[in-house]
Amino acid sequence: MKYNRIVVITMKRLYIGGLSHTITQKDLRDRFGKFGDVQDVELRTRRDDEGVPYKTFGYINLEITDDGFKKCMTVLNKSKWKGGTIQIEQAKESFLEQPVTQFPPQRQTSGILGEGWGGELSHEGSCSWDGGTWP
Repeated sequence: MKYNRIVVITMKRLYIGGLSHTITQKDLRDRFGKFGDVQDVELRTRRDDEGVPYKTFGYINLEITDDGFKKCMTVLNKSKWKGGTIQIEQAKESFLEQPVTQFPPQRQTSGILGEGWGGELSHEGSCSWDGGTWP
């Protein structure tokens, strides 16, 4: 009897820390491309006040199977590479990319004072705020 195996490929965003300052995007594509299809690479280097790099890290968007991800973590995480010890984690969701539904709803209004949140000034000189009126 022959069984067909279903392989699911998912997109993972990985944080890669502990990189040497000499690492390039091509280096990361080549290194991680052995485990999945690298879609995007971002490299960031933090520098001190004098412009000397002190921390280099990156983010990779990778289409990868669960088995490929496990193998990638086993082989590469905490390994020595080009003068650094790389640390791999699934990237945390940026607060800029969180769904708007996580924030309380706001009612946006416009009035003679322009666009604003929550209230408007009427032409008669009274100010209303969320249904209440001030004389």
